[in-house]
Amino acid sequence: MRISHLKKSIIDFSTKFIKSKEYKHLRIIYLIAVISFMIILPMGKTGTGDTNSYYHAKDLILSGSFDHLRTPLYPVFLLITQYKIITTLFQWLIFFVSIAFLYKVLKNLKISQRLIFAAMIIYVCHPVFTFYQNLRIPEALGISLSCMFVYYLVAFIKTEKKSFCWIFHIIMLSLILLKPGFIFLPVISVMLLFYLFFKKRKLVLSFIFPFFFVLLSLWGYGLAMKKTYDVFSISSVSDINLYWMLREQDKINLDSVENDEVKSFISDKIDTHYENFRYYYYEANTILYQYGWKALHTVVQGSLTENYKSILLDRKNLSRIKENLYGFVGRSSDSFDFRSQFKNYNIAIYLPYFDFYTLLFVLLFYFILIVKQSFTNRVVPVISILFLLYIAANLCSLVLTAPNNYGRLIVPSLSIILIVCVQCVEWFVLFIRKEERQFKLS
Repeated sequence: MRISHLKKSIIDFSTKFIKSKEYKHLRIIYLIAVISFMIILPMGKTGTGDTNSYYHAKDLILSGSFDHLRTPLYPVFLLITQYKIITTLFQWLIFFVSIAFLYKVLKNLKISQRLIFAAMIIYVCHPVFTFYQNLRIPEALGISLSCMFVYYLVAFIKTEKKSFCWIFHIIMLSLILLKPGFIFLPVISVMLLFYLFFKKRKLVLSFIFPFFFVLLSLWGYGLAMKKTYDVFSISSVSDINLYWMLREQDKINLDSVENDEVKSFISDKIDTHYENFRYYYYEANTILYQYGWKALHTVVQGSLTENYKSILLDRKNLSRIKENLYGFVGRSSDSFDFRSQFKNYNIAIYLPYFDFYTLLFVLLFYFILIVKQSFTNRVVPVISILFLLYIAANLCSLVLTAPNNYGRLIVPSLSIILIVCVQCVEWFVLFIRKEERQFKLS
């Protein structure tokens, strides 16, 4: 009965999509997306950078174990899709599905049709969204699934349907197991839980169950890693990055290192300062693979104990953060550099980007809009607050644990950044027209 109902729903939607005037703009957007796909697919690389590490994790899963570095969802995706061309095509297919979800989110937020159309053109054409689809790295699925996550989050807040609550929590878990960079997402649930407790207490109990399911699943995965590697965590990537930061700032505490071989290895290196940051990464990897994840984790935790605040506020660290903030939002570095990939086609000059300082300005302006509406309309725009929190939590995780490459690590927030920018543009347009009172945040 349910299968026949689903089949009928798909047929009804397909018919409506093809014939209805309501979906006229969406049909045009999909047409442009197909053209974009046909142009970009042959232009980019289909495997660079971290790809091999995900295939290594896939092989470990086949042997009945988990990789300490890569969470399992993307390696499983590679296992299912097998060949790189099939992987790429499936990523594009999921991206095409996400187009409808992002379009629906913008429609639910009551944004003007022209701005929705402009935002969707950016989504289906700009390399920060599309070019990742050519690469066998989890950012491709992260961009698409984050649109679906936001759709069901907004739908739950607006409709209060329990099924939507379960769906966005399952997508949340999937995103975290896809890429550890999504680990900040439970913050969204915690904030929403506070809101429900004060405003819609009847929903609290039904909200807690799916949220508890996410936490319990992550706890179970952490226990599996503890059993295998003797470290309770979902990935070793944070230990690698933190070791990198500690070594750069001369903050490694050798007294905390219990393993004599590890202490000897670090002692031989500790007075060496590398001009190229990659050597700090290689050094952490050497400890990891020669002496085990537990050894690296012990070094990092021992060096951070009662010292993390001074490390964050260290002049070298603040200088590093400042340098990172001049980077382009969504544009990754090194082998993922979009401009160098497109250089041979003489179109790089037509691709606009903005840096993280501009993003901070946009977020500040968005915060002011939220505060203004809260006082003016006496209504808390909870969805907009969650959008702001989503991006802010992602940014904080970068500042706290990432030595560089913010352009790639902000990918979890790219779709939400696009939504926020469109809302800010809409306020500006209404302000120019002297119709500012019509502007509303959800």
